[in-house]
Amino acid sequence: MAPGTHSLSAFVIISLATCASEGLERASCTRCSYNESRKMPRLMHQYSVWKITKEETCTLDGEITQFCSLCQKINSQIIPKQNHSYGEWTVRMVASCSHVGSEFRTCRICKFEEVRALKAREHLFSQWSVLNTANCVDPGKNIRQCSLCLNYEYQDIPSKGHQFTEWLRSIESTCTQLGQESRQCNGCNIKETKEIVTLFHIYSEYIVVSPGTCVNEGLKQHTCQLCGNQEKKSIPKINHIFGSWDTFIYEDCELGGTKSRECLLCSHKEIKDTSSRKHVYYKWLTTQNATCSKEGLKEHTCKYCGKNETNSIPIINHKYGPWRNYSYVDCENGGTRSRTCTLCLHTEESEAKPRTHAYSAWVTVQKAGCGQSGKQERSCRHCLVKQQRDLQALKHWPGRWRVSFAAQLWIPGQQVKLCRRCGEVVQERSYNASKKRFAVSFCTLGISLDEIINSEDRSAQMLTPIDLMQNGTIEYPIVADSKHIVGRVVVSIEDDEMSLSYHLYSERSEILKSSIRFFNDLNAITPEMVKKRSRSTLFDQPFSKSEKFGDASTVLLCLMCDGIYDVKSNDNLPLVENMQLLNDTTDYKEYMENMHTLLLRIREI
Repeated sequence: MAPGTHSLSAFVIISLATCASEGLERASCTRCSYNESRKMPRLMHQYSVWKITKEETCTLDGEITQFCSLCQKINSQIIPKQNHSYGEWTVRMVASCSHVGSEFRTCRICKFEEVRALKAREHLFSQWSVLNTANCVDPGKNIRQCSLCLNYEYQDIPSKGHQFTEWLRSIESTCTQLGQESRQCNGCNIKETKEIVTLFHIYSEYIVVSPGTCVNEGLKQHTCQLCGNQEKKSIPKINHIFGSWDTFIYEDCELGGTKSRECLLCSHKEIKDTSSRKHVYYKWLTTQNATCSKEGLKEHTCKYCGKNETNSIPIINHKYGPWRNYSYVDCENGGTRSRTCTLCLHTEESEAKPRTHAYSAWVTVQKAGCGQSGKQERSCRHCLVKQQRDLQALKHWPGRWRVSFAAQLWIPGQQVKLCRRCGEVVQERSYNASKKRFAVSFCTLGISLDEIINSEDRSAQMLTPIDLMQNGTIEYPIVADSKHIVGRVVVSIEDDEMSLSYHLYSERSEILKSSIRFFNDLNAITPEMVKKRSRSTLFDQPFSKSEKFGDASTVLLCLMCDGIYDVKSNDNLPLVENMQLLNDTTDYKEYMENMHTLLLRIREI
């Protein structure tokens, strides 16, 4: 131990901890007088079970208490008072049309009474009846009475309002006098009248008495069609209606001249000087046509002063036809073109602008295959530039699953999918065949069916005689497909109880479907009856001999099972080889002799 380090003894309790105070423990150094103390935590109260010290009621809280067994501290809690336990509501005062009712209920424990109001009932009024009939001006009144409280209730009937007839005209109005029309109420015969305003004069169209001229005013009048009143109106003088300026005299348009026109009504003539004006020429007349190589000549004359003016016609542009003879080495690099003048047959050549290739439709030169790209080609119709593109390689097109290797019993088979285009295998999977497909017939070793019923038909089915009078356990070999002994059937008889079980030699052997039948009457045995299946008797299910066979002492067991087994397994014995060995053994001979003896017993029955 290093110097300066205390060697403490075990801690010794100085004072125990309680519910109210902490404890204390101390350790001493074995080499010096050093002491070290430490506190012990206070203990938890050790309370007893809660006890009811005061029962709660509907009006007062209860109380429960508990005490600590260490320090005797008492702890208490309040139990909230209970809710009232009321009975059913009872009507104290029945409600009516004029006042509310009341009902109460009483607490079964403290007899506290709770009261609540009941709604006043609705009035049960009779049908409305007319108290005062309404007329055109005054409203009426309906009345009805409550059959319970006999109170009355009133309802106003609005006044009907006057029901006037149509307005009838008694005095017709004219252009100078007011008219009048009236109507009468069908209910109270009150009469109403109103005036009809005077009519406006209805004048005819104006008739011209004397028309206005360039010299004098005219007169027109029209007459009212109702009262004959006439109204006259003057027609103002009209302006001269001159014809067009038709007489122009010019020595020279640029020096001016005179013009005149005449009124069409009064023949008044007006003459004015004309200012200088521009020559107004007739249309140009071509005296010599212009060509692509020589100017032409034209002239025109002023229609007022007769001045002639000549002018040359410029050489005309060539009149080319449409561009033809396009020639392209490559459309995108441009080419050449030409056109000819329709007048002088002059030929002009120029560059043709680059243009977009006009490709033909794509043509497949190499088809795409599975995993192999193809190729397409197209040519420009103008410059014969060719363009190529690749076709995307195709994916395999799987067909349906087909068997490449058939499954065997306990050996998986193989299925493949072939590409419908190239025939390659694109997918593989293994599969297991159903055991039922490989099932063969299992039966017990016994006497063949054709020997029992003396039939010429060769049947592989064997029936095994069983002595029902012999208690104990008897084992019979199970023959599979008439080729191998694959197990044994165990028949157990104990007084009236009988059961069948089986054991297969190989782990791979399996019975898929079983049929157990018994025959005690040889006349009932036929090949057809033997082939019928039955599930009335099952393996490992005991049954009563007397219920199933009655008083019979011997029966024939017909076991027909569908099963599978491993032909190559050493656990399964070849029937032919073992039959030769069995024939040489005394036990087997006795086995078969017993079977024939039992068969004879059945025949005698």
